Amino acid sequence: MGSVEAFSVTVSAPPTTDTVTLQINPQHTSRATTRCPVSLPQERAWQFPLEDIDLSYPLVADGRVYFYAGGAGLPLYALDATTGSVVWGPLRDENPNFNLAYDNGRLFVPQLLAVSAFNAENGNLAWRSPLVEANVESGITATNGALYFSVSGVPNYVKALKQSDGSALWTRSVEGGQQSVPAVNAGSVFVSYPCAAYRLSTTDGSVTWQVGGACPDDDSTFAGGTPVLQGTRLLASRGLADSGGKILRVADGAELGGYDADANPAVAPGVRVALQNWKYAPVIRAHDDDGNLLWTFERPYDEIPVWAPVIVNNLVLVATADRRVWALDLHSGVPLWSGTLGHNVRSGDNLSVGGGVLVVRTHGGLSAFDLGGRE
Repeated sequence: MGSVEAFSVTVSAPPTTDTVTLQINPQHTSRATTRCPVSLPQERAWQFPLEDIDLSYPLVADGRVYFYAGGAGLPLYALDATTGSVVWGPLRDENPNFNLAYDNGRLFVPQLLAVSAFNAENGNLAWRSPLVEANVESGITATNGALYFSVSGVPNYVKALKQSDGSALWTRSVEGGQQSVPAVNAGSVFVSYPCAAYRLSTTDGSVTWQVGGACPDDDSTFAGGTPVLQGTRLLASRGLADSGGKILRVADGAELGGYDADANPAVAPGVRVALQNWKYAPVIRAHDDDGNLLWTFERPYDEIPVWAPVIVNNLVLVATADRRVWALDLHSGVPLWSGTLGHNVRSGDNLSVGGGVLVVRTHGGLSAFDLGGRE
């Protein structure tokens, strides 16, 4: 099944994290931790077969894997994260946009002209909140009793709802683009668009700072990106308008520099790891906070990285075109392990980690590896 080397990483004891939204957490760091050392496996733990069916970015939370599968009614599934067996589903739903969020025992689903909440234990509908403005075309971020998301319309909005019943908390009009997936931390909501970035208050949506403004010719239809919080810095993605983005100071929005990435970087203190050169010869590169190159991971053309990596403790995990997933040392980029997936990996966000289980989105369904790291 490709080269495999048993490897353990000893770390301090942070809490074990789950994947609860795009890029793992509400800060979109694409970084997960486990309480105990990771032991990279000899083989897959399980596979859930769904041949040539598009799948949503899977969430891995509280011992379950949640995802939508393409097809009639776009069924929603919950699997046991340890065994891959079906806990509930397929649950047919109307017009989901494929980007789920999880918090406090509920799944939150953006839809055409609505947002819905489901009980994560059994899939029962908890509430459905109609949206009169327009569609939710980006992902939802759920944390601390609230939901945050972008709404596409004229003008474009950032909106917050209560998790308990879907009632509105606030709405804030924005310019400079649409469809940004908010990053949330310490009382602030961050969104980034091709022409603007914002820091808003979680309490009432008031603007703490704004960088940029309306796009040229007042074109507000450019798709935004997913901002990434890295300590006191915000990586403000330009979205589909260009690769990479600006590095802004969280406190006041001051520009500190820029970064190059063809998909959202994974970040840890002092390190960002990103997919670059996507159109020609994709590679994974790591840089420090000053922009200095730390290492490069590149493969032959038929083994190129498929999309952005994730970080687990001191490991960088990345999927490649030869149906493998790799573990690299975070600080040196040295390959430490690889495991076989059995199917081609889908482009787009494809790696999720929760409770010590790695789940990979492939053209043959979901493949999972048990990384351990639990007490």
